[in-house]
Amino acid sequence: MFNFLETKKLLDKYELSLVKGFLVTSFEEAERISKKLSWPIIMKISNPKIIHKTDIGGVVKSKNITELKNNFDKLNYFKGNEGIILQPFVSGTEIIIGMKKDAQFGPVLMFGVGGIFVELLKDVSFRLAPINVREAGKMVKEIKSYPILNGYRGQEKVKIDSLLKILVNLSKLSLAEKDINQIDFNPVIANSKGAWIADAKIL
Repeated sequence: MFNFLETKKLLDKYELSLVKGFLVTSFEEAERISKKLSWPIIMKISNPKIIHKTDIGGVVKSKNITELKNNFDKLNYFKGNEGIILQPFVSGTEIIIGMKKDAQFGPVLMFGVGGIFVELLKDVSFRLAPINVREAGKMVKEIKSYPILNGYRGQEKVKIDSLLKILVNLSKLSLAEKDINQIDFNPVIANSKGAWIADAKIL
């Protein structure tokens, strides 16, 4: 699995927007970075061997410097860590976007509701790569939760164009990068201003 820096380099290459993240290896670094960000701050372990960070308590939110110190000490106990990633908190709807290469059909793209309930809800759509913006739009509208993205019952309307860009650029990546077999963007945080990848797993 790609580490934090390898992931960032690859996604930058294909104009896939990550939530800005800072990799730190000491609390002193974390404290310095926290002064550049607004509270709350998301903290997560950077460990290529751990796929589901949330399930093991590897993702936490800190609301002040005291919590930052306590959470840093907790996260630092995980074996095999490259460090701890600090990110600004971005509010919005959680989306999952992914790709898996099928031995017969090639890259298969996936779009759906994200977060910790994705496996329970299974509200997803699929397409074979390559796709264009029009086909990406059909993927988005196919899921049952689409009304939520479109401002259902006072929900913040999501900037759909930003999601389409991620899907199309992921399609390009999946065809160009022959050695990559699977990608999971979960969650992608989408709101009225755009969409950003908060966590990425690349195999």
